[in-house]
Amino acid sequence: MNKLRFMNAQRMARLHPETFLVYDYDELSLLKPGHLVKVCSNRERFWVVITNVEGKRFTGTVANNLVFNDIAYGETVQFTMTNIFDYQM
Repeated sequence: MNKLRFMNAQRMARLHPETFLVYDYDELSLLKPGHLVKVCSNRERFWVVITNVEGKRFTGTVANNLVFNDIAYGETVQFTMTNIFDYQM
């Protein structure tokens, strides 16, 4: 499992409320395995398919090819609810 350092989307929204929108915890708590979420590491945003949810902690597989991170399509990553920038159910 690859350990990336993910950007905190909730913090970014607090720092830049007029230009940065994120979802609240109530909405993010509806996410389940199979849903897509967008996260960010090393200034690169990418999609992850959720495979496991444990409270506010998520495990998933990278769903696109990355340019600025040393991680491949299909690799497993772990992240938290605060790291989620966007989602698709």
